[in-house]
Amino acid sequence: MWENVVKWLPTFCRCLRFFVWKKRPLWALIVEDSEVDAMFLEVVLRRTGFQTQTVSTGAAAQGVLRRDAYDLILVDLQLSGGMPGAALLRVLSEDAPHARVVVVTGDASHLPVSEPVIVIMKPITADALRKVRKLLR
Repeated sequence: MWENVVKWLPTFCRCLRFFVWKKRPLWALIVEDSEVDAMFLEVVLRRTGFQTQTVSTGAAAQGVLRRDAYDLILVDLQLSGGMPGAALLRVLSEDAPHARVVVVTGDASHLPVSEPVIVIMKPITADALRKVRKLLR
């Protein structure tokens, strides 16, 4: 009996890895200090198939990124208190190089030129977030 298990184990593992890899939900981290904007982002992202986690400060985002991996990170450029959004963008390029970063801002003039990011202007629309979802496919 064990000979059959050993014989089929590599095939089973390959199939399981393929199934899990293809069916894995996309994870989004939302770094937003405005509760209203954070709730809107959560609702729209969940409707488009994301699992979400929300934090309100740059320091909290750093802590979460040390623990978990995310496919998409949405950052408010003008975070209140603590680490500003521009400084967080530099940290994200080091701590989460595989994640796509989307900057959510009302004023893009403060955006650091050196960081390759997608920019969504406030007020945020569901259509803008759907376009971001298409970029991840």
